[in-house]
Amino acid sequence: MSSVIATARRWATLSCLTCVLLLAHMEPAAATSSGLAAYHRSTWSQQDGAPPDIWALAQDPGGTLWLGTGIGLYRFDGIHFERYNAPQGNGLASSNITALLADSRGRLWIGFYPGGISVLEAGRLKHYPPSPVVPAGLVMRIAEDRAGDIWVPSFTGLYRFDGDRWQRAGAGMGFPYRYADDVLGGMAFNTTTGRATRRAT
Repeated sequence: MSSVIATARRWATLSCLTCVLLLAHMEPAAATSSGLAAYHRSTWSQQDGAPPDIWALAQDPGGTLWLGTGIGLYRFDGIHFERYNAPQGNGLASSNITALLADSRGRLWIGFYPGGISVLEAGRLKHYPPSPVVPAGLVMRIAEDRAGDIWVPSFTGLYRFDGDRWQRAGAGMGFPYRYADDVLGGMAFNTTTGRATRRAT
């Protein structure tokens, strides 16, 4: 299992760094032109304030780029990187962040290496600790479907938040596997079996 986590971390870091280069300075022409030539490409190192060990990215409706890293949550305005400092007495459950989602309502969902989910809305944090219905292991990704439900593939299964409660997907929801690697569109993936399963909605 440790080798799987290490591989996931390497790929997450590489893909996130690539996305930073492409998204952080996107020109308006990119919307109408095709190919990478439509993008302005820049690079940032730790000497420029960029954090190390990037696992996840999300861009909120205001254009701020959020970075989930192994040492905390950061935001980038296109010029400066800033570590997010949670309100006193209501900190993040872990500094080891593996998944982010900026949803259609402007909320930022945060998934953690040891499990659990937090949501940042209007400057306030709400935490959902690991439980039988909330991921208790590495959160691989957070996604939103057309209905606004939140889906979370994890090393402990596939989970859904319908706005009121969390639920672990099982055979009754068309996903009889012990853990999920990813969700994309209407499908949930399990690489142990090599199968993709359509999510119940």
